[in-house]
Amino acid sequence: LAYLRAIARELVWYKMNEFHVHLSDDVLFSNFRYAAFRLQCDSVPGLTAKDGSYSKAEFRAFAKECAEMGLNVVPEIDTPAHAGPLLDVRPDLRGGWHHLDLANPKTLPFVKGLLDEYLAGDDPVFAGPDVHVGTDEFGAAKPELFRAYADALFRHVRSYGKNPRAWGSFSHAPGQTPILADANVVIDLWHNKFYQPQAALAAGYSLISVPDGSNYIVPGASYYHDYLDVAGLYRAWEPSNIGGEKIDANHPRLLGGKFAIWNDLVGNGITLDDVFDRFLPAAQVIAEKTWAAASPRSWETFKAQAEKIGEAPGLNLADRVTLDGNGRVDLAANRSVGWSQQGGWTVEFEIRPDAAPEPDAAVFADDFTTVKLSQGKSGKFGFSRDGYDVTFDYAVPVGKWTRLKLSGTPRETSLWADGRLVKAFAPEKRYYPGEKRWLYAIYRTLHFPLVRAQANAFRGEIRNLTCRLGAERASAGE
Repeated sequence: LAYLRAIARELVWYKMNEFHVHLSDDVLFSNFRYAAFRLQCDSVPGLTAKDGSYSKAEFRAFAKECAEMGLNVVPEIDTPAHAGPLLDVRPDLRGGWHHLDLANPKTLPFVKGLLDEYLAGDDPVFAGPDVHVGTDEFGAAKPELFRAYADALFRHVRSYGKNPRAWGSFSHAPGQTPILADANVVIDLWHNKFYQPQAALAAGYSLISVPDGSNYIVPGASYYHDYLDVAGLYRAWEPSNIGGEKIDANHPRLLGGKFAIWNDLVGNGITLDDVFDRFLPAAQVIAEKTWAAASPRSWETFKAQAEKIGEAPGLNLADRVTLDGNGRVDLAANRSVGWSQQGGWTVEFEIRPDAAPEPDAAVFADDFTTVKLSQGKSGKFGFSRDGYDVTFDYAVPVGKWTRLKLSGTPRETSLWADGRLVKAFAPEKRYYPGEKRWLYAIYRTLHFPLVRAQANAFRGEIRNLTCRLGAERASAGE
């Protein structure tokens, strides 16, 4: 939640006014499955994710804090597709793949009851004016049931005085069943096959432009964007351009535009640092294009100005460093160094262990990352961050001085020992088992902590620690 709070402040710094928080989703491949519901739930035993969740009290407080800054938190519980977490606890409601069975008379009451937990009372958990009910990517085989389901959820949210929101899906599910539609029902238009922009306007909805082909990020994926094409967006996109279809830029029900970061690829090494590296340039450009669709500045001028504006005051999610009077990294003034400046970082030091390291013996550490003399029980040098462990095939000799050099960029982390390259961890292409069309990349990036570890510290000495901006080249053949 501390990270969400920081992202909220970054959004406010760029005068964005909404933060859409996706609280429930799943990953489904033939031989890999992961699902999680990230919000405390008392009404459905077992639904709350065991590997990380927000309490109701802290999520409510978060939404209120954001509102005080002018930022509207829009919470989403996505159904009837992407319903893996719900189906894990209610398999009797399964309607195929990751879909709820809309023909089952128990389905709608169950979902309404789940929403009630966060909408009811004088001080609801969903404290803001808007609640997103999903409706994303449901199969088209039962359009009338889907339309009736969407209508029921819209009206249920409205009964609590909230404005319903949903992903545009109604061109994908044509039918006769009416769906609540007025200017206070907001549709995220993400793919024109699922809902045509003109059809959504004709129905009476308000719209937000988030075309998947240009505005979706999936870190490390081979589909959508790993990083947004921010230069292309700056030059050619505006909210009225929805998947190549233009609507009236001044239409009163075109509310604006946004971008989405979907962390679909569980287990591929993507960290909060990696996500932020993708977030910031996207936020800068989308802010510019939603405030002024046609900017008179060149891309180069805008890019320089965005670099100057940087992060919100008091925040440093990119771990940018301060320099001393001689232009060198000031080790006393910095807890860590990231790869956002001058192409990365390079850290060198000499180390002499007094004894074989204990498991996970730490050398440097901050709140997020630990550089280790022994990764686990391996006895090999490595690092851990955001739940991921990275191990170099190298054991630091005991009882003698060894000079280690590490270097990092947004794509690569490298280690040298006494001038010899041990390993350069670059993005590693893989397929999910049984899914040859789903290529993704494993990342092993590192923001280096410049603080000696206190907990579980290794036994030995370190001397001659230096840090400089700029990465050492470690590509094949060099």
